[in-house]
Amino acid sequence: MKKANTVLFTLLAIVIMLSTACSNSSKSAAPASAQATEQSGSAGEASAEEQSAPIQENVKIDKLRIAYVPSTDAQVLLAAVEPLKEMLTDELATHGFDVKEIEITVGTSFEAVGESLASGSVDIGIGGASVYVTYDDEVDLILTATRNDFNKEGNDPKVWNDGISERVDGKLTTGYRGLIYAGPSAYGRQLAAKVENGEELSWEDLDQATWAVGNTTSNAGYLYPCLWLKNNYGKMFSDLSNVIPGTNYPTMVTQAASEQIDIFMVFADGRIDYEEAWTTELGRSESMWDEVKVIGVTDMIMNDVVMGSQISDAMTLPGFKDAFGQSMIDIAATDAGREAISILSHNGYVIGNDSNYDSVRKVQEIIKTLD
Repeated sequence: MKKANTVLFTLLAIVIMLSTACSNSSKSAAPASAQATEQSGSAGEASAEEQSAPIQENVKIDKLRIAYVPSTDAQVLLAAVEPLKEMLTDELATHGFDVKEIEITVGTSFEAVGESLASGSVDIGIGGASVYVTYDDEVDLILTATRNDFNKEGNDPKVWNDGISERVDGKLTTGYRGLIYAGPSAYGRQLAAKVENGEELSWEDLDQATWAVGNTTSNAGYLYPCLWLKNNYGKMFSDLSNVIPGTNYPTMVTQAASEQIDIFMVFADGRIDYEEAWTTELGRSESMWDEVKVIGVTDMIMNDVVMGSQISDAMTLPGFKDAFGQSMIDIAATDAGREAISILSHNGYVIGNDSNYDSVRKVQEIIKTLD
């Protein structure tokens, strides 16, 4: 009997152990199954979120307004830069901005472009560094233009009259010379002859001439020639007896061709730009290189800048200033882009550095103290 009880107890213990093992196995499997289901659900939710995430659309701009300073004939300039409209539209789109219309104009004066930027009626201005420095509290510097340098150097007028001065491909510069020219009038020829003979021009020589000068913010047309007068004669334009003020480059060349003036100022490649018109539209019989001679050479002038308004709608869009700058750099790196900007002798652009224009500020301060 005792032996029978022992067997019974042993069987009962085995049953209990098997029952407990099955129960634990069931409990352990349940959470694993739930966890798998949970993970599957999370993956499904993540996939749904990815599929429903909105695609970032380009920012829309109805009109982008670009103004050039009147440094060359307005119609010729506008025709040359017309392809920039399509190039900029395409390039800006790759930087996140869809521009519906690009308007390019030429300002009536250097000051007019600065005022338009300051008021926000123009988004982008392209022109002389003096415009930027004059309005630097109201406009932002975006880019500095690069140009090919000349085959002539230094401040000796005879060097610039020895053959044709022209730019050299691949010889880059961030500045250029302004030249003071004597035209083909009778008195202009007298002044040019003295320089060619190695004679120094006196203040009396200059004061007897009729001068045409540019707007007061024009680097090569006013500021640096004025500094040239101060450095060499201790005088200003206001000390001259016969001055026609506020004239742009095309008008000065026309006045010289018609012998209304004796002396005028243009950037160093002025004769390159106007040599064809000189013997066609302006009616001269001899080459401009033979009739227009350099009698003075200014200090180095900083290259043109690309400026942005601080208050216009387009320029206050986050990231647009940088996008525009990079678009111009990329465009200038293409053959078609270089062709479009070559009208101003630009061959590329670099990010502008405000401190590079401190020399221009010094020139303007000198001019202010002398006026």
